[in-house]
Amino acid sequence: MLKIGFSGIPDSGKTSLMLELKKTLGIKYNIDIIDDISNKSPFDENKETNFISQFYYFSTQINEENKKSIKSPELLFCDKTIFDQWIYWKKYLSKVGENKQLTEKNEVIKTIYDYWINTYDFIFFIRVDPSVMENRKIIHSLRDELPNKDSNIESLYIKTIKKEKPNIIEIWNNKDINETIYKLAGKISEKLESTNGN
Repeated sequence: MLKIGFSGIPDSGKTSLMLELKKTLGIKYNIDIIDDISNKSPFDENKETNFISQFYYFSTQINEENKKSIKSPELLFCDKTIFDQWIYWKKYLSKVGENKQLTEKNEVIKTIYDYWINTYDFIFFIRVDPSVMENRKIIHSLRDELPNKDSNIESLYIKTIKKEKPNIIEIWNNKDINETIYKLAGKISEKLESTNGN
């Protein structure tokens, strides 16, 4: 099984790309998907953004991926990944500041993240120019619709990728969706061929 994540900021088109790619590759491969877990949140994020709610996202992301992996699909697509949860955690830390208790909690989160990020065969980091993004109508997930959304969240993604160097492939989604799908399918096919020893 290949586990492939679709990561990026709200409105980048990751969900649409993932679903279209499933249609394209689903003709040949058994594919399962993990929906964005933000839609299942029991928290009112406007009032309850704290360690408990953030830990929920980490644990739920891992649990959902484990449950789907048991079915052993050939390809498992994840709409958001533990990397996205890590970015939101870092965003939360930057807002609340440092203290001893939070430092200890961060060690717990980081240990989980450091282990789980290596379970993906790779993650597509979907990017799009702001001008293109504004012209698209995208359905937002719960967390993406929060007021006062941090406009610099993409900068946090980019800085983290440069610093930590996870197995992430940057894909620009500025043009026709079919062109982007072709690029994504090509990367996945290359990985499948190398995995199968062809």
